[in-house]
This record gives sequence, C-alpha cells and structure tokens, in this order.
Amino acid sequence: MKRYDDDDFFADTRMSFGDHLEELRSCLLRGLYGFLIGLFASFLFGHYVVAFIAQPVEDALLRYYNERAERFLKELEQDPNLAENAPVPMVLRVAPKALFEALRHSGAPGLEQAQPPADDAAEIELPVQMRDPGKFAYAMQQLHYKLGPRPTLKTLSATEAFIVWFLVCAITGLVLSSPWVFYQIWTFVAAGLYPHEKRYVHIYLPFSLGLFLGGVIVSEFIIIPNALDALLYFNRWMGMEPDFRLNEWLSFAILVPVLAGICFQTPLVMLFLAKVGVFEPQQYVAGWKYAAFGMLIIAALGPTVDPVSLMMLWGSMIFLYSLGVVLSKWAVKPYSEVSEGEEIWMGQEAAVSQNGQSEQRTG
Repeated sequence: MKRYDDDDFFADTRMSFGDHLEELRSCLLRGLYGFLIGLFASFLFGHYVVAFIAQPVEDALLRYYNERAERFLKELEQDPNLAENAPVPMVLRVAPKALFEALRHSGAPGLEQAQPPADDAAEIELPVQMRDPGKFAYAMQQLHYKLGPRPTLKTLSATEAFIVWFLVCAITGLVLSSPWVFYQIWTFVAAGLYPHEKRYVHIYLPFSLGLFLGGVIVSEFIIIPNALDALLYFNRWMGMEPDFRLNEWLSFAILVPVLAGICFQTPLVMLFLAKVGVFEPQQYVAGWKYAAFGMLIIAALGPTVDPVSLMMLWGSMIFLYSLGVVLSKWAVKPYSEVSEGEEIWMGQEAAVSQNGQSEQRTG
C-alpha cells in the first residue's frame, strides 16, 4: 500500500505544460476531423432538417389564423347580423346562351321551343347579392391552405436560403459528430487527471452525450413550440400580422437547442467538480444567488428575442443547477463532515493510520 505523502505516487502520470498543449492540439484536430465528416454527411439531408425546423412555424401560424377564423364563426353563430357578414352586392357577367340553357334545364316555362341566343351575343350583367360572405371566406381560406401555399417563413434576399441551409448543415454536423467531439473533450480532461480519477471520465462520457442530445430534443419539441405560441399571442393581443423571416428564425431555432444541450451538462459538470474536490456541495448552495445571476446573463446573451423564451431558458438552467446541487450532496461527502482520522478523496473515504498507510473503502 502506497503512502499519501509519497512523492513518487503520481510520478508516472505527471505531464508538462508542453505535453498538455500537445494533447490539446491533438484532441482539437481529432474533434475537427470528426466534425468535418459530420458536416459533409449533413449535406445529403440538410434540406430535410430545414423543413423540420420550419415546420413548427408553419404549424403555429396555421393555428394562429385558424383560431382567429373560428372565433369569427362563433361570433356569427351568436349574431348572424354582424356587419362583417352583411350581404355583399355583386355583378355577374353571364353569357346569354349559358343563361338560356340553365333556365331551360331548370324547367322555366316557355323556353322549350325557343331558339337559344347566338354564341357571340353580348354578355348580360346580373346584379346579385352574396349571402354569408364570412362563412364563404372561411371555406375559401381552408381550401387555400390545402391547395395553395401555407403560411411559412420568408426569405428577403437571393442568398438567404443558401446561407441558412449551410448553417443548418453545420449545426447538424455538430450534432452528428457530438459523440466523437465529446469523447475528445473528455479525453483531454482525462489527460490531466490521476489514474484513480480517470474512471469518472468513462462513467460521465455517455451521460454527457445523453444530456446534450436530451437538451436538443427538449428544446425542439417543448421550448420552441411553446415560445412560438406565446409570441403569437402577443401578435393577436396587439392586432399585428406575424411575418417570420427565415434567417432570423434560424438564429433562434438552431442556437437555442445547442445552448440548451450545453446547459444540460450543468449537473454533470457540477458533480464531476465535486467528485474531484474542486468544489464542495455547500459551496454550490452558498453561491446559488451568484450562479442564478450569471445564468440570467448567459440566457440574455443567447439568441432569445423575447422575455417568454428568456424566462423559460433561465428557469431550465436554474432547475439544472438545483439538480447538480442535489446530486453533489447525494454523491459526495463534504470535507467539513469528515471525522478526525478520515480523508475524503475522490468521493471515497480512506481511514489513514498514523504511519501514513491508508485503507480505502467505498464512501
């Protein structure tokens, strides 16, 4: 059994500053190569990802216009004499021959033996009135959504669609290569750890990847749709027509999932730092006000463009920080609670004898 005060205990694991820089360079290059492979792979289906990202906007706009139309129909049911539904006078121009044939087929008397008008006869103007124009407009709107273009994102320049497509491919390539990139990040972290600490890297790596992908999924399917509905509520409240631009929407719909994926690493990083003895759980608790303020600044500097999405992102970050505190208190025994004759080391308790020998046991 080696002594804690033995100078050669970690001799075979020490690295110079130059070795750390070389390890960083190697990890960065390997991570870059993996990202480039993911980027080129994303070129094959990047347009599908763009359509997937634009779909929440189309669905939200469709709900927005349908809800407005349905409210108008309910008002018509309560009061059919609304001014918006008043009969609309119209003038129809009809070919005389077509009108004659229609009247004869309807059974109008005296037309059985009559001669039809000439084909080149002048058109007849018929003054008519359209009843229930509101219901007619609603039916035409639903038909337009099925046959014509749906409400969607707009491009305001010739190159905007290409730039957005390339940006989406870059983010998609990052997500595809995230297992390899995260592996390189944790490999660099492990290079500066002792052998007994490196086992935590192998434990935390799959959880780190899962948390990143989980943050992306939660952002795409929960945060963004709810933020859209909240934003369109303000449009409805203020009586303004929404008109989303593709480039502006992508800065929100792409960067928010990436930021959420990174923020989801918070509990794992906090637990890891507590495990290696950099912080104690009590320090996390004591500094929660400063942490909350810092997370608010990070959320405000992100791609959030409205207070609703800002508060949702900030609330998620606070929840993740609280989860990290709970995990740290559960998994790590603080130094202040170590009894005399014991030493906390990497989440393990070791009874230390007077001669410096140690006998480790699971904490």
